[in-house]
Amino acid sequence: MKITNEQLQALQQQEEARKKPRGAAAGFDSLLAGQLQGGAQGAAAQSVLPPPGAGSVNPLLMVQQTGQTEGAVPLSGVADTLGGVLDDWENYSRMIAGEGGNADLRSAYSTLEGIGEEVARIRDAVPDLAERHPGMGRIVDELEVMTVTERFKINRGDYSA
Repeated sequence: MKITNEQLQALQQQEEARKKPRGAAAGFDSLLAGQLQGGAQGAAAQSVLPPPGAGSVNPLLMVQQTGQTEGAVPLSGVADTLGGVLDDWENYSRMIAGEGGNADLRSAYSTLEGIGEEVARIRDAVPDLAERHPGMGRIVDELEVMTVTERFKINRGDYSA
């Protein structure tokens, strides 16, 4: 078997990939290098990094920090609507659980339909929500999945006695 130049290059690329730092260490290395150089690169890298602990902050709390574009639906309105939808989910779960084992499926289904309409209204009002605020976009996605799943479960008869 002959070892060709292409095989050597592939092996060298694999070795370089293993030697490169990954994840947070790579970000720290680039930040440190920028600070040591004292150039504008360090300032730009520093402004991109989120504040410590921002990954654990509820995305709905960070709504006020985002900039608004002219003519756009304010994200605080979307957050208020999402709060109402989550309240409706609580009501839905109480209806499904029922007092004394008697679930009110008709009311629960109408509440579920209302939740689905609210989620669709949010999607129509702010179609670029996932790009503007990824955390809220994920919440809307999850609410939509939960709504479709619960509608399927009610129609299938999972909650009937």
